[in-house]
Amino acid sequence: MNYTYLIDNYNTVDDLLGVVYTPDDESLSPTFLRVRPGDTAEETIRNIKAMAPVEVWELELERIQSRNEQVAALIGTAGQGEKVETEAGRAEITEVNRLSRTLEEAKASALSRINRGYQEAMNQALSSYPIEETITFDKQEREARAWIESSSLNRPETPYLDALLSTRPMDKGELVSRVIAKADAFVALSGAMTGKRQAYEDQIELVTTLDEADAIVWEHEAVNNG
Repeated sequence: MNYTYLIDNYNTVDDLLGVVYTPDDESLSPTFLRVRPGDTAEETIRNIKAMAPVEVWELELERIQSRNEQVAALIGTAGQGEKVETEAGRAEITEVNRLSRTLEEAKASALSRINRGYQEAMNQALSSYPIEETITFDKQEREARAWIESSSLNRPETPYLDALLSTRPMDKGELVSRVIAKADAFVALSGAMTGKRQAYEDQIELVTTLDEADAIVWEHEAVNNG
């Protein structure tokens, strides 16, 4: 299964790349996954390729091809039906589709649900900030920590914080304290949410039935976005 991938975004809070994988076969759907970058560009690309949902696409393609063959064999067939038969057929198809999945497919669906829930939780934490501001958080934190860890006689340059203070009348020490407090809060939140996601991932690995996999959903809770 060949595919292309696009690095859609980089989340500085959890240090993960958002990657959209698109299979060459247009009958298959693209998949969005979070991938941890490596120490080098080459290692990051290896990680991205290793995460590609190739097996899931192949299973989906097998089902599509099998279905197309069956449909082709029925072309030209005529008949009649009743409402009660239609309703019964719909109920049967719903149940058959639910049970005909493999356990690995059900696990893959569960993992996709968990990843979406994780991303929604992190997006909620950042929802009160425009994206243009969130990409400056790292620089703000670096300058603030460098300033507070230095002596009063040898302060480092802090151009970004100075620019903030030029239009925001506030003591620099207070601004530095606020920036560090906010950064620490995001680290704590990100760690908690990432740990929660990993716990779900461990749970998914242990399931042995389709019902167990289907029951795994991300439980949302109120997130304080500071």
